Amino acid sequence: MLYLTSSLAIWPFIISSLLSHLSISSYDSAVLLPPLDAFTSDRPPRPPDACAPSRSGDSYTRDEDHLAQCVELLGRFPRRLALSGRYSKEFFNKRLELRHIHNLKYWGLEDVLHEKYGLPRREAREVADFCLPCLSMDPLKRATAADCLRHPWLAALDVDAQARAYAETGALPPALPASPDG
Repeated sequence: MLYLTSSLAIWPFIISSLLSHLSISSYDSAVLLPPLDAFTSDRPPRPPDACAPSRSGDSYTRDEDHLAQCVELLGRFPRRLALSGRYSKEFFNKRLELRHIHNLKYWGLEDVLHEKYGLPRREAREVADFCLPCLSMDPLKRATAADCLRHPWLAALDVDAQARAYAETGALPPALPASPDG
């Protein structure tokens, strides 16, 4: 069975934390997530690059680097979000570009899953199709838990069997082997 590793599962919390700095005022159950620091104090084991550690440079902060990483993965911030927050002017110009980081290297989630983590192309597409609505920068467009449960990719997994196995053994199920069409 294919499952989401903590390296993929942490992204909604990262995005939510970043959006909270942009002071989004209206939200619903799709954005009711704990703050990022709730997950960083007792970090679960995960690959060293799981949270795409941000760096500061000569002309930009770690926060702006983190925003750049989100833009590289998910695309530009919606105008309403990029320009309306308390700290928006520190990070974005009026053209919705980051103020201090100009050379972004866009790398979509499907390509990251396939090229960096070795998922076969078809599976990377399916996982990305499931994850991207959860990672939406716009909280009003973000997938709810109910949306996720109805998604065809999740519905195809035997989640109940995986949960029972985890409860009994404490071990996560193995990932699917690479398919020949990869």
